[in-house]
Amino acid sequence: AWVLDLRKELSIPHTLAELGVEKDRVDELATMATADPSGGTNPIPLDDAAHRDLYLSAIDGTLT
Repeated sequence: AWVLDLRKELSIPHTLAELGVEKDRVDELATMATADPSGGTNPIPLDDAAHRDLYLSAIDGTLT
């Protein structure tokens, strides 16, 4: 809750959609995220499907 309040206080958008990211680019972004070499240090390995779900949640502003 503290992070959400801080984001609101600093006027940081809640969704990727508010930053101009469109759903029709999700597959492309997911593939790029999976291929990004910095993902190798992530303690939870993510594939294209997992990245796609994360992007869709971020575009919609869904918190889980």
